[in-house]
Amino acid sequence: MKITWGNRNLLRAPDDGTGAGDLPADPPATPAAATPDTTPATPDATPATPAAPPDFSYLPEDVRSDPDKIREHYETLTAERDSLRDRQAGVPETPAGYEFALPEDLSYEGMGLPEDFSVDLRLDDPVYAPIYEQFGATLHKHGVPASAASDLLGLMAQYQAADYAQAYAARQQDFNALGPSGQQRVGEVARLIDSRLPADLATALKEVTVSSKAVMALERLLTPSGTFPQSNASSGIPEDATPMERMRAANARSMSNK
Repeated sequence: MKITWGNRNLLRAPDDGTGAGDLPADPPATPAAATPDTTPATPDATPATPAAPPDFSYLPEDVRSDPDKIREHYETLTAERDSLRDRQAGVPETPAGYEFALPEDLSYEGMGLPEDFSVDLRLDDPVYAPIYEQFGATLHKHGVPASAASDLLGLMAQYQAADYAQAYAARQQDFNALGPSGQQRVGEVARLIDSRLPADLATALKEVTVSSKAVMALERLLTPSGTFPQSNASSGIPEDATPMERMRAANARSMSNK
């Protein structure tokens, strides 16, 4: 008996059981014929262009050709950058952040000045307050660290000291014209001024005794004889004589010269 299932024919064994068997397998698929490769052969690829060397034209000419110098140059720039950052970190936020004071270790040694010499920069004087405010604004404008304000004031003091040192040296040289007893002569003139004038007028007049010529002029005006001994030694007056003793000796000498 022939039985059809879908598009397949099935065989069934006879009723007596003879001729039974498995269904035939599907025939194997015929492989497709290989298509010949007609793609033309690709020629060898062009070699890659070698990478260009680093461009160091921005470096100084004496550095760019030496790797060691390049590294040294870089390290120097790095150190300078770090130093700049440190300085910028010390800049106050506003000009008011600067504190003005003379350095504690300020010295005028070797300038030929008196031991008690000092410079007064009028830091606490309200008249000079606007100048110091402007000073702070200038420092802030240029990004100067706060710690530099004291150093700059020290330089200002040194400048004034150098200016005063010249005047002091000239005064000392002029003072030598009064002879070895010059200091005593100035003291005697000051005593006579104090004895004859009110305090305010005496103070004003004594300010001119920094000049030898002024001292000599005052001696002529204030002594009875119009003269004053050039030195205590030449007049026989002891170095430890009191002003009155010196005055009496001067008067006696004046009388003997008449």
